[in-house]
Amino acid sequence: IENHHCRILISCVKKIDKDVVEEEPEEKPIDPFAGENMFIDIETKRLVLKCIDQSDRDFIFEEYQNDFITKYQYDEEPMTDIKEADDLIEFYNMKEPRNQNRWVIIDKNRKIKMGTCGFHLWDKERNEVEIGFELMEKYNGKGYMTEAVEAIIEFAKIQMKVDIIKALVYVENYKCKRLVERFGFKKVDKEECIFRGKIYLHDIYEKNLKVNDSNLTTAST
Repeated sequence: IENHHCRILISCVKKIDKDVVEEEPEEKPIDPFAGENMFIDIETKRLVLKCIDQSDRDFIFEEYQNDFITKYQYDEEPMTDIKEADDLIEFYNMKEPRNQNRWVIIDKNRKIKMGTCGFHLWDKERNEVEIGFELMEKYNGKGYMTEAVEAIIEFAKIQMKVDIIKALVYVENYKCKRLVERFGFKKVDKEECIFRGKIYLHDIYEKNLKVNDSNLTTAST
């Protein structure tokens, strides 16, 4: 079974040093990205992309125990304790300015949570960021992920002023690869991820937002 899983960087969650996070920050030059609430909810034709918060803990826990979602997740084991969902939410919901954000994908009319999408590893000096997303199996094939990804790519371009978006996709996750390629991502390299003592090869994709892609194809992803 193929799915839309594109790395969400769960492994980074466990690397947060909470003592460091909670220290008073040193005085630094003014950061042009330091405005409050850069990351806001996004609305599309059928979806609300809601910034993740503690109200999503049960859904996140359900997702990251789900075999379909975790099939290509080669950076961390499936969740076994709801505290792991809390930690993930804390990571993506740190006080701004931050280098990551996650939106929960919600069906606007039915108020159903279907998956998540977002960014991490935002390098503001290089104007680069990495994208990640996943969608529960029963919502595949209806164009929801295409709609969500299109919206956050536009957000990255207009609000985050990003030039390059990267995606790390397992080589056999063909559905995800088709999706990013549809949005003009180009394969630029490969990366080996070691998980449970085995090596899993991933393709590294990049999308240059300075290049105008007018050939986006409609899809039921």
